[in-house]
Amino acid sequence: MSDKKEFKHNNRLKELRKDKGLSQQALAQQIGVHYRTLQNWENGKTHIKPEKAEQLASFFNVPVVYLLGYEDIDDLITDTESSLKKEVEEQQKTRQQASDHYDYFLETIFEVLSTFKEGTKENKLEQKETLELIDTLDYLVNSLDKWNKKLYESQTMLLKYDKLKQKIDYSKQELKNLK
Repeated sequence: MSDKKEFKHNNRLKELRKDKGLSQQALAQQIGVHYRTLQNWENGKTHIKPEKAEQLASFFNVPVVYLLGYEDIDDLITDTESSLKKEVEEQQKTRQQASDHYDYFLETIFEVLSTFKEGTKENKLEQKETLELIDTLDYLVNSLDKWNKKLYESQTMLLKYDKLKQKIDYSKQELKNLK
């Protein structure tokens, strides 16, 4: 994932804040966020979370889509779908990478265990070799655990994205029904 993302639309928060003659500090206090959060929103470094967007829109007495810099709700939906698609593709790559690493470490653990088992049966392992195999197993198990967690996190994110996509599709259908 990239550290900083560029967003398609710039929100109108700074313009609305200045029109009201408020400093970032003053507005941040009024809506209950840290002023750096407000700076990040104004600079387009982070998205305004939906509940805060609604709070801000209400505060400025403007529609949420206007606050977020969109001309209409269709633009917002299109941009959200595009962002969601990129996130899904990124998570799918992460999931595949985690799966590949998981498989590699699991296979390697079985190989080391087999070597350990054979060496022990034939009394061919010296204490130093035994300790090296144990250290290797410890490393491999910890690595396996790390990639298993990444795999789980990625799968969880993909499930969340799927639910979000369903909500977007439902909202699009509701908008069509209103037109």
